Amino acid sequence: MENPTVPKRFWLITYPRTGSNLLVRMLGINKQSNVTTGNPMGGNFFLPPFSSIWPKGLFKKDFAQWTEDEAMRMKEEYQECFVQLQTLLDAAAVGGRTVFLKEHIGPLIEPAKLCNHVAIASTCSSADAQVKIPPEGPNWLLGGATGSHHGEESSHTNTTMLSDGFLRTWYPTFIIRHPARAYPSYLRALRETHFEGTSAYSTADIDIWSQGCMTLHWTRKLYEWYAAEFALRGPAQAQAQAGDPVKLGTWPVILDADDIMRGTDVVVRYARILGLDTSKLSFSWDAADKKQVEEMDHNAQRFLSTLLDSKAVDQGKIAGDIDLDAESRAWRDEFGEAAGETLEALVRQAMRDYEFLKARRLRA
Repeated sequence: MENPTVPKRFWLITYPRTGSNLLVRMLGINKQSNVTTGNPMGGNFFLPPFSSIWPKGLFKKDFAQWTEDEAMRMKEEYQECFVQLQTLLDAAAVGGRTVFLKEHIGPLIEPAKLCNHVAIASTCSSADAQVKIPPEGPNWLLGGATGSHHGEESSHTNTTMLSDGFLRTWYPTFIIRHPARAYPSYLRALRETHFEGTSAYSTADIDIWSQGCMTLHWTRKLYEWYAAEFALRGPAQAQAQAGDPVKLGTWPVILDADDIMRGTDVVVRYARILGLDTSKLSFSWDAADKKQVEEMDHNAQRFLSTLLDSKAVDQGKIAGDIDLDAESRAWRDEFGEAAGETLEALVRQAMRDYEFLKARRLRA
């Protein structure tokens, strides 16, 4: 690594179709010395139980309608994921290795809060509606009965299932992408992985899938929590703790997909903030071979298809200046009138949070 520092924990917090896998490839994480991603997925420790919520139909009902058994089993699955993550972190600490993981924001959020947010957003015109206080259920705080993590404080003022003390051990990066590019891309992938190739979407299903996986509500909430935390440390301390001797950035970091796809400058600057070896960065590569693709499950093949087929960054995916009126007409043609209208509403609802985050992004 270019700037030897005490090993740290870096967390790339994302949502579907942001280009997070592209960023990981460009950073050459698997070629960086003394850096671990923990598993072949590059993280995503909490994705399995979150993904199981959908086929069980749990996001289609208010949390108050969950059975006690459904809630307890889900908590147990999340706790198992946390144990796996903590095992990795402990091993990395013993070996003096830096950790770089990515995780989707949805799986980090307490299911009770997430389900009630989905229920409200599905019946209200604004995704900013007040989230209801969930009914009595399991203690969703992970890491033990009090939420403590190896002696770390167990206060819980953030929106995730993780304690404040645990979150403070991470240096977070939030990757975002224009909703008018991320949302339709997500629906196209879902069409092949969950809707059996049909273009006839239920508007209720679109609303639920999008609000559960594509909303920027939770990304902004966690970003604001981290921003307040780092502000309390003071700029000098935050910079020093980030191991960034040339002061190239301030935590938390926001990356916009357009900036990543436009060229090398932002990626190089970000790599230096992390202390990575910039000689290991990749801006071109070989397309995945057929055998490698065939060994992946169907969902992975579809969601990674653009990256697997590519040999370099596809700048045709850049959002640029978008005319939402023109895009919405195209969505109605592609997905049908009702589904296109729902998609347009979801994109417009997300724009305020997207613009807020984009204004604070890392620049070249």
